[in-house]
Amino acid sequence: MTQSTFSGGSPAVQREQVQFTKFTSGGSQVQIVAALARHRILVLGFQITTSAAVSPTFQSASTTIAEYDLAADSGMATAVTDRGLFTTAVGEALNIAAGVGVKGTLQYRMIAE
Repeated sequence: MTQSTFSGGSPAVQREQVQFTKFTSGGSQVQIVAALARHRILVLGFQITTSAAVSPTFQSASTTIAEYDLAADSGMATAVTDRGLFTTAVGEALNIAAGVGVKGTLQYRMIAE
């Protein structure tokens, strides 16, 4: 798994509102959360399921920031954490790319830079 790192200490996550979204990918790259100027998207937790073996990748625009391997007819869920699991670059959308269909939910915060 690849994770983005923060420079200069922890981000100010306590002031930002937790948001929730659902996503479905039919086997191509799909935008989960739209970009917002001067903000990062901090992923706090997610749940994902698939009916076929796949290695979905979460992306900051088109750059992979996290990848997971899932077996057929399986899924995974992470704990929701205020520190976050991974983050996009400033001003970039959060996407997911998968070779087969996946669906899930995601909790995140928009972090102002």
